[in-house]
Amino acid sequence: PGSGKTTVLTALHDALTGLPNRSQFERLVNATLRQHSISEDVQPVIMLMDLDRFKDINDTLGHHIGDLLLQQIGPRLKAELGEEASMLCRLGGDEFALLLPDESDPARVREIAQKLLNALRKPFPVGATRLLMEASMGIAFYPGDGSDSNALLRAADVAMYEAKRKGGGIAVYDRMLDQNSPERL
Repeated sequence: PGSGKTTVLTALHDALTGLPNRSQFERLVNATLRQHSISEDVQPVIMLMDLDRFKDINDTLGHHIGDLLLQQIGPRLKAELGEEASMLCRLGGDEFALLLPDESDPARVREIAQKLLNALRKPFPVGATRLLMEASMGIAFYPGDGSDSNALLRAADVAMYEAKRKGGGIAVYDRMLDQNSPERL
């Protein structure tokens, strides 16, 4: 029984950061959507964050340095989030996702997003190097931007790439800027 529990934990958590992984994130999102499907008072929100120029770190300093950096990013973001940290996940590579299960105020969502981006701007000591990081973040609101975890992640991803295209920062999903929307197809 004990080893089965370890296997489940490993299957639901990222080995490098200890954060919940993509599978666990999708479970959390789907459970939240089921819970809130009977109430229109709240809008669950998904934030998707990608580190800017992370590939440059791996290519220049080596993947081991990139891994050491990722191991520090999770705890720093969790510290900024406080209670909401349990909904922070690493999807893979340098992508992190956050589910805000009960947030309907767009201004508050942007405030949380900005707080996370600001936390990354403090130096990360990695060996003899101090790395400064920036990130791009996309935000998607339920139900307007998607009715399930896949649609919301896709919308947040589109918004994140819009933020990257503008040079980093935060972007909220906008169907009009979605070059791959079903309407456009």
